[in-house]
Amino acid sequence: MNDMRNDLLHTVDRICDEHCPKPVRESAEAGMWPAALWQALEEVGLTRAALPEAAGGPGLAFEEAMLALRRSAYHALPLPLAETMLAGGLLAAAGMTVPQGALTVAPVRHGEVLKFVHSAA
Repeated sequence: MNDMRNDLLHTVDRICDEHCPKPVRESAEAGMWPAALWQALEEVGLTRAALPEAAGGPGLAFEEAMLALRRSAYHALPLPLAETMLAGGLLAAAGMTVPQGALTVAPVRHGEVLKFVHSAA
């Protein structure tokens, strides 16, 4: 594993150690938003890890962004990090501005369904 990947993993580990002890996970399950944890992730750019630099991301390769996501899952982060990465990537791919904060993907009208279609473009 290269130095950048090691640094990325250590960053996720450090943030989790500092901002995501068991009481934070338990309070999140009870409906409390872990604001300090989200802010720490935002400050180091992990919430935008899957975005290209042109869309306000750090320009990580997809594999590195997914490495950070897997490590956050290992620590059971009680946040919508995967959803935020997916929604941000879809917005960036559509040429739209990616807003700050937590994001998600969902149909917006009654009866709509979310479909993923592979394009050979």
